[in-house]
Amino acid sequence: MGLGTLEGVFKRTGTDVEALLETMDTGFAGRGGPEIVLPELEEQSYILPGEPLSLPSVDTSRTAQLFEDLHRMSLLAEAFENMPLGQPVRSRHRESSRFGPRRDPLTGRLRQHNGFDFAAPTGTPINASATRRVIMAGTVGAYGTMIKIRHDFG
Repeated sequence: MGLGTLEGVFKRTGTDVEALLETMDTGFAGRGGPEIVLPELEEQSYILPGEPLSLPSVDTSRTAQLFEDLHRMSLLAEAFENMPLGQPVRSRHRESSRFGPRRDPLTGRLRQHNGFDFAAPTGTPINASATRRVIMAGTVGAYGTMIKIRHDFG
């Protein structure tokens, strides 16, 4: 999957790609590798995205763009693996509440709902659609039997 394809997936879901990249760049630890010292660059043995390059006889603007694109693709690939993009209920169900502002069912006031609610018959399999943590499973008053799953990115 290429950089343009990854960006397209996020754009089709309504995700602000630049805001996502900023979150990924500041809020997620990267996967590092061994530091390799290059003899020509003893005082600068590593290259950070966005920093000017001083490689001998190399088109620095193309090389810098390549490093920036690789960094961008790495962050988007990490987000793609961790963001809930799939359908958690694959059998007969109804969507009982969407993500976004809604009337609070208990107070009647408008407030942000940071999730999606699905209603389905008892025994319906539920699939976490990304890296997740079950934070609650059980019966909750008028809501009935439920599973609350917290994904990365809210």
